[in-house]
Amino acid sequence: MNTQQRTYIISFRNTDSYRMTFDGSKEDLEKSPRIRQLHQELEDYIREHVADCNYIPQLTTPHIQEADDAGKYAGYPLLDAAAIDRIKQTLTIEARNMLDQKNLDRNAPFDNIN
Repeated sequence: MNTQQRTYIISFRNTDSYRMTFDGSKEDLEKSPRIRQLHQELEDYIREHVADCNYIPQLTTPHIQEADDAGKYAGYPLLDAAAIDRIKQTLTIEARNMLDQKNLDRNAPFDNIN
């Protein structure tokens, strides 16, 4: 594993982007215990607050990109506990909106969905 400190920008679907540093490559970060734990925490939170949501894996999979110039992203908020709370709220709203849209589609005139 590469032990060079790198800056990464992380977001989930339509959430804000957050920065974090990690000693290793993007692939190492994606497989890291911290990202796996965060993914599970977000998944558990959405399941607890939104019933019957089939979109959870899409919502809780992080989009990670390596920052080519860490100084350019210095203004981005850190991925900390407060950021995770904001992500949870945003993803929960997004899950509810997806379910509402699915319900609207199901109640459309001449609906033939089984």
